Amino acid sequence: MSEFWRCSFPGKGAAGFFAAGCCLLSVLPGHAANRSSLLQEDFPFQGACIRGEFPGRNVAMKGLAIRVGNDASMLFDTELLRMAAGWTGGYITTRGVAFDGQHGVHPSIVGDQKFGTTALPGWADNRGEFADPRPEPFGPLPDDQAHWDGLYANGMDVVLAYTVRGTKIYEQPSSVANGGQIGFVRTFKTDKVRNDLLMRVCEAEGATGTARNNIAHLTAPDGKLTVVGAVALPKGAGLEVIGGRVALLLPKSAPAGTFKLVIWNGSVANLAKFPGLLEGTPAMVDFAKGGPAHWPQEVVTKGVLESSKTPDGAYVTDLLTPPLDNPWKRRVRFSGLDFFSDGKRAALCTWDGDIWTVSGIDDKLENLKWRRFASGMYETLGLKIVNDVIYTSGRDQITRYYDLNKDGEADYYENLCNLYTSTEGFHEFVFDLQTDKDGNFYFAKAGPVNPGGSGFQRIAANAGTLMKVSRDGKKLEVVATGFRAPNGIGVSPTGQLTTGDNQGTWVPTDPLNWIRPGGFYGVVDTAHRDPVPEFKPPLMW
Repeated sequence: MSEFWRCSFPGKGAAGFFAAGCCLLSVLPGHAANRSSLLQEDFPFQGACIRGEFPGRNVAMKGLAIRVGNDASMLFDTELLRMAAGWTGGYITTRGVAFDGQHGVHPSIVGDQKFGTTALPGWADNRGEFADPRPEPFGPLPDDQAHWDGLYANGMDVVLAYTVRGTKIYEQPSSVANGGQIGFVRTFKTDKVRNDLLMRVCEAEGATGTARNNIAHLTAPDGKLTVVGAVALPKGAGLEVIGGRVALLLPKSAPAGTFKLVIWNGSVANLAKFPGLLEGTPAMVDFAKGGPAHWPQEVVTKGVLESSKTPDGAYVTDLLTPPLDNPWKRRVRFSGLDFFSDGKRAALCTWDGDIWTVSGIDDKLENLKWRRFASGMYETLGLKIVNDVIYTSGRDQITRYYDLNKDGEADYYENLCNLYTSTEGFHEFVFDLQTDKDGNFYFAKAGPVNPGGSGFQRIAANAGTLMKVSRDGKKLEVVATGFRAPNGIGVSPTGQLTTGDNQGTWVPTDPLNWIRPGGFYGVVDTAHRDPVPEFKPPLMW
């Protein structure tokens, strides 16, 4: 149940609600989710750390598995802005702590991978090179090279939005079929191109190839072909093959427009079907107006008043019955909540990446109406409402949600801030989301505990820290270090900060920490300083 404490104060009509806690990190008996409901066949994307089959160690640390029709899917890497893989015959596995509870693993693609790109930037830097400029292989690219802006969900279509060296780009992944062959379609809509841009399309180890007349061919050592066709490219743009890689060149000052690339992989015997995959004028869904509702149904529950109370009646606990029995068979494991300004509605996020809203929070709780607002997010464990706009924290980013057509569901999932790192470590949870009086955001990130709970995996930047993000999302700073799993943050009206932590390596029992900026709170592996600073004891254990 969702628990709310209600405090009765002296004076007429002075009863109010105070949200004290809400947590459902386990599904009640009889509500176990099956694989279909975990992966939502009726929703177009799922965020996670996702592994492809090739080339090399192809892992998207902050990946989006996108359904594109014809039993085909694509994997987009929101850090490196690359299309990491395309495949047919399946989606992704449900392995991982947020899916089936397994430690030390993440989802991987299921089916027959047709193309891929190595874990390097998807767009070249100002020298035309694809070298990784990051100090470690985690986190976003520098803003002056590329920036992930967010995505639009429109029915079963997804439009990716990003900026590359000053040029705004929208991309809609989809697919096309012809004679049993599947083409992976990437439709682009760009502003006028401000600088020469070079994008990696696909690659094959040891392949040779050519490009002419907007068609590029790669032949792998096993004889398999990968063919890329471009339709309606702007003047001066073209495909090229360099070292087993197909790349797209967009020249400076190319006009704004819409074009598409079609990627196909198969045998020489089916090559004659490729031209049929190129038919049709490039077109993109009208994403800016918002799309149809995915979940128009309300789930109605009845709350319970005074399920418990103190002997003097000063404090009572009311229960908001969650929508465990819902039409989509979604698990409801609440992990964060906040109220809208009217005090009668709330928004709640789940570990599975759903955002729900609930109305009818009054003095009777007889008619609680639950609506799904957003989905597909990467382990959302914190939620904050600012000026009646919903924000969440996840392993990939702080997200701001926009309901463009006012139908009660999010259409645009904006990346407010993705400046923090995320590795394959299963335990790198991103906890809570709070604000101070100036509108800055605070959240905490767990350390990468080894499977089994003893010791740590690779410590990347930001692991085991409390962080602050400016209200515009452009600046991130570490406030304190030395945490293991600091679930729960408090920010007072005067800016005082508190955190919890979780018992385990370096943490003898759960503490309550009163945070001083620059403080170190006990976990040596996540100190991020040498020598390790003096330990700041907690307020209480």
